[in-house]
Amino acid sequence: MPSPLTHLDDAALCAAYRDGSREAGDVLVRRHEALALYFGRRYFGVGVDSVEACQVARLAILHASTKYDPARGAFPTYARYWIRGMLRRARQMSRVVAVPVYLLDKRAKWEEAQTEGWALK
Repeated sequence: MPSPLTHLDDAALCAAYRDGSREAGDVLVRRHEALALYFGRRYFGVGVDSVEACQVARLAILHASTKYDPARGAFPTYARYWIRGMLRRARQMSRVVAVPVYLLDKRAKWEEAQTEGWALK
């Protein structure tokens, strides 16, 4: 099990990831995997697939590392904000919109009128 990161380790890894180091991003995601899974599990079965929720949470960690400012606090606290926000967006994007019945009726009447030659203009 990897050792816990200190505040300075997080800052150095985030800076390295911003400079283009994929390895630093991989280390950040692996070290904060428990945080990603904790929030990802809360969205299982609420419109987001379990694998998708975990992937979104991992991507949120990478996104948080690009915007992280060490002077404002610990990285996990900052990453939590991005993880929850991206999971909420994923949940909203996965919803199926139910069309009201009266609109379906209007559409059926309109299509019927078009087939009979009574198209509305």
